[in-house]
Amino acid sequence: MHKRVQFKAVIGVCMMVLVMASQPSMACLRDTLDDRAIQWSKLIVVAKLSAIYTPVSLSPPSTQPAVNSAGSFQLYEFEVTAVLDGKKTPGKTLSIIRFLTEPDAQKNSVCGQQLTAAQIGKSFLLLLRPESDLRWSDTANAPDPRTAHLHKLKAFTVVHLESTDDLGAEGLADAKYTISSTRQAEAQFNADDAKVQVQTLINAADDTEQDQAEHAILEMGPKALPTLKQLLSGADDVARVRLQKVIDALSPPAITAAMEPH
Repeated sequence: MHKRVQFKAVIGVCMMVLVMASQPSMACLRDTLDDRAIQWSKLIVVAKLSAIYTPVSLSPPSTQPAVNSAGSFQLYEFEVTAVLDGKKTPGKTLSIIRFLTEPDAQKNSVCGQQLTAAQIGKSFLLLLRPESDLRWSDTANAPDPRTAHLHKLKAFTVVHLESTDDLGAEGLADAKYTISSTRQAEAQFNADDAKVQVQTLINAADDTEQDQAEHAILEMGPKALPTLKQLLSGADDVARVRLQKVIDALSPPAITAAMEPH
C-alpha cells in the first residue's frame, strides 16, 4: 500500500489494474538464465504478480518522444515469496518497471513471458537490477527521459524472468544451482589474478590461450571491469578488440536494449 501511495504522490496519476486480454511481452536484458544474467542481477527472487498498472507518459502531453525512444513506462507489482539472492524480505512487495516505445518500434530483447491480468497470482523467478543502476542508452548524447521522481520509485528492471510453472521443481533447482555456482566464482575474485588474466588475454599467442584467459575473466564477473578498462588504454589494436569483447560481455546493456512497443 505504501508503494501505491508513494507512486501516486510522485507521478500524480491514479493508476488502476488493467483487465485486458493480452499485453506486450515483458522485455528483459538477457534472454537466457545463465551466469551473465546472474552477474548483472542485484536481486533474485521468486514472487507472485499482484498488480499491473496503466502506462504513464514520460513526456509532457505537448512533447513528442524522439524516434526509437521510450514514450511511457509501466509498473508491475510483485509479492516476494522467496529470496534466492539479495536482501529483499519475503512477503514484501517490489515494483518492476518497463519502458515502452512507439508502436512501430522493433523489440530488441524478449524473455518470452507475457504478463497479463490473467496471470495475477502466478509465480515467477525474477532476476532484477535497480533501474537507476543502468545507463539509458549506448548512443552518445542520447537524452535520458528518466527523472529524479521516477528514480524515487525504486523500481527494478528485469534482467531475466521465468514462469515457475514452466520451470517446474527441477528447473527451479537447476536455477538455484546456477545462482550458487556463479556467486561462488565471483566470491573468489582477486585483483592480482584479474590483472594476470587480462595481461594473458592481451599477449595471447594463440586462440586456445586467448579463450582460456577470456573464460577466466568472465567467471570473475563485473568485478574485473576496472582492470580491463585500465589496461585497455595502453593496448594495441588487436588486444583492444579482445579486451572490448570481454568488457561488453560483462557490462549490463543499456535500458533501451529491453524496451518494446505498446
